[in-house]
Amino acid sequence: MHYYLACLVVMSASALRVAVQGSGMASATVARLLSASHDVTVFEAGRGPGGRMSTRRAEAYQFDHGAQYFSPKTAEFAEAVREWRARGWVDVWDGRHCVWSAECGVAPDAPKDRFVGTPGMSAVCKGLLDGVRAVYGTRAVAARADGHWRLTHGRSGAALGDFDFLVCGDKTAALAHRTDLPGELAGFAGPAAAAVSARSLVLLVATDPLGLGFESLRLEGHPSFAWLARDDSKPGRARSDGAECWVAQASPALTERLLKSVRGGDRRR
Repeated sequence: MHYYLACLVVMSASALRVAVQGSGMASATVARLLSASHDVTVFEAGRGPGGRMSTRRAEAYQFDHGAQYFSPKTAEFAEAVREWRARGWVDVWDGRHCVWSAECGVAPDAPKDRFVGTPGMSAVCKGLLDGVRAVYGTRAVAARADGHWRLTHGRSGAALGDFDFLVCGDKTAALAHRTDLPGELAGFAGPAAAAVSARSLVLLVATDPLGLGFESLRLEGHPSFAWLARDDSKPGRARSDGAECWVAQASPALTERLLKSVRGGDRRR
C-alpha cells in the first residue's frame, strides 16, 4: 500500500525543493520519481537506506532483520517488481516455506512468489535512490515557517534547510507534520492515527547447519515467536563455510513483556 501512496504524489511543473523523510520503499520511490524534475533531498535516521527493508551485517554474517520478503498483489506493483528484477535488485526466494499452528504442527505454507532484495533487502531502496541526494544518520524534524518547510536535526537542532514540499514516508512523521493537507486528503489522518504498529524484537543467530527442514516458518498463535527465516537461503546470500544465518522475530506479546521488564514500560524506541 505504501508503494501506491508514494506514486500518488503530484507536483507542479516548476522545479521545487523537496524534502523526503525516510528511505523505505515508499519514500525511495517518491524520491526517484520526483528527482527527475525537482531538487530532492532524502533524510534518513538510519545508517543507510531501506527503512523496514533493512539488512544488518555483523562480521562475516548478514541478516534481513526487518521485512523478510514481499509478494505483489496488484498488476501495477508486479510490473515494478519485474523492472527491479531486470535491474538485478530483487529475485525470487525459492525454498520450503512452512506455517506452524498448535492444531496442525508444521505444514507447507500457501504457494506464492516471495521476492527479496539481493544481496540484501535494502538493495531495492539503494537502487531507487541511486543518484538521489540522501543524508543518513539524521532524523529530520519539520515545521512550517514563512510558507516553507524548515527542517532541523532531531537531536542537535542544527538547520537542515528550507523546502517547498515535504513528503512523509512514515505515518508517525505524517501525523506530526502534515496538518496542511486539504479537503479529502486530510481524511487519511484519522485512519493512520488509528493504526497501531506492533513492536517486535529480533534474534539474529549464525550457527552450524541445523537441518530444520524449512527455509521459513510462519508461526500462528505461538506465545514466543512469529517468524523464523534462514537468511542464507535467499538469493545472493549463499555461504561457502556451511554456516546458517537465522532470523527469529519475537511475537508482539513476548516483545512487550521483555521490553517492560528491561525498560520498566518505557515506550521510547
